[in-house]
Amino acid sequence: MKAKEWILLFILSLLWGASFFFSKILLSALFLGVFVLGERLDSTDFAGMALIFTGLAAIDGRLFSRIWRR
Repeated sequence: MKAKEWILLFILSLLWGASFFFSKILLSALFLGVFVLGERLDSTDFAGMALIFTGLAAIDGRLFSRIWRR
C-alpha cells in the first residue's frame, strides 16, 4: 500500500473507531473476494468471522452487560 492509503486508513479508523472500521474492512474484503474474484468461502472463513465478532462484542462490553442485567 502507498502512503496515501495508509493515511486514509488511519484517518478513517480515528473517525469511525477502530473496531467498527476494521470489522467493516474484513466484511468488504470477504465479499469483494467472493463476488468480484469468484473465491469460495470455506468453513474456516465463517469460524474466523464468528471469532472476530465475538471478540469485538466482548471488548465492547454491551453484550455482556445485557446478559448480566437479566
